[in-house]
Amino acid sequence: MSVSGKLCQVEVVTDRNVFVGDSLLRSSAGAGGVRLGDRMPMCTGKYLEVADRFAYSSQVRHALAEQRKQMDGELFIDILLQMAGISANKRDGISVYPPKSPTEQRRFVDSIGSSDLDDLKKHCIAYYLVLDNAAGSLVSSSKTYAECETDPIAENALAASYAKEALIPRHFEFLMRGYWLMDHGQTTASISYLSDPIVIADWAPKILSSAVSSGHFKEGLQFLNSTTAMAQPRLENQVSEASLVMELLLHCDISRAFSFQREQTSTPDLRQALLSQLFSYTLSLHARRAVVDQLSVFPLDAVEEAALETHCLRADTPTHAKDFLALYHVNRGQYAEAIRLFNDTSKAEAGKPLDEAQMIKRNERETMVQNLTMLL
Repeated sequence: MSVSGKLCQVEVVTDRNVFVGDSLLRSSAGAGGVRLGDRMPMCTGKYLEVADRFAYSSQVRHALAEQRKQMDGELFIDILLQMAGISANKRDGISVYPPKSPTEQRRFVDSIGSSDLDDLKKHCIAYYLVLDNAAGSLVSSSKTYAECETDPIAENALAASYAKEALIPRHFEFLMRGYWLMDHGQTTASISYLSDPIVIADWAPKILSSAVSSGHFKEGLQFLNSTTAMAQPRLENQVSEASLVMELLLHCDISRAFSFQREQTSTPDLRQALLSQLFSYTLSLHARRAVVDQLSVFPLDAVEEAALETHCLRADTPTHAKDFLALYHVNRGQYAEAIRLFNDTSKAEAGKPLDEAQMIKRNERETMVQNLTMLL
């Protein structure tokens, strides 16, 4: 794809493939209806200017600045503006988006209108700004966009009117709504648009990352599932994207996470990274018992067994993970190895103050060693 004159390739790993959607980036047909030309006079009128209210209050600007930090320093609108050759964060030392005054807003809109983008892309970016204006009335001194209980732009007459008059295709309308909602902290509503069957989203890794960073794992998995059927197989050298997918699966479906790492047999380094992530999650101090129980019944192959051994024997691994490894050997009849591991753990705890739960575990360990010794 071409972004701001530079050739870039965006890649995403799903649980079976890598998905790249360039729907908006690949579009080049100009929209009919409203013609922008070198300026956007129509947008600066009835759609973007409201006499008694400026959409970008200090509270809104602060909320967007905080959301930008949460999204690794870049909102989706920032990326869209880069397509137009506009830096959203800084221009001559001055913030461009969000504008601080109606005068800045007019200059900002004019800079979009005078960009080299085709009319459809200009209309889509303008539509994002119309959504800003349409939703501004919902923000009060005590509520931000992220705190709205419902989608703040759903069924909005102003936005719908602009989309109709500018002839923005429905799938692009949904795409821009999804980006707007994500930029405004409404992850659940955003994913409902971005995972719609008619939408092929650009920048899927950032969508997944935003869902993960905000703790919306189920929504992230919903988006991942929606794109899997249309994915293109591109599995090489994509550790960061695969890690996002693994994190989603670990929080939603351990069995699927286990299967996902097994699919990476052609990329050993990637598989090792995913296995480390798998064991770090399932054997952490905060892991649920049900998750550990699931892990214990998975039949490990040689690669997985070696990765488990490496993880559990690390110095910073919790004691219960070392006990898990010992029990893994017990279940496979490797009693001598299990005894050695149990004894090593007990020696490491010698002389350390133990709470009641740790004392119970130590006694269970000693009993296990005695019973196993009788079997040798």
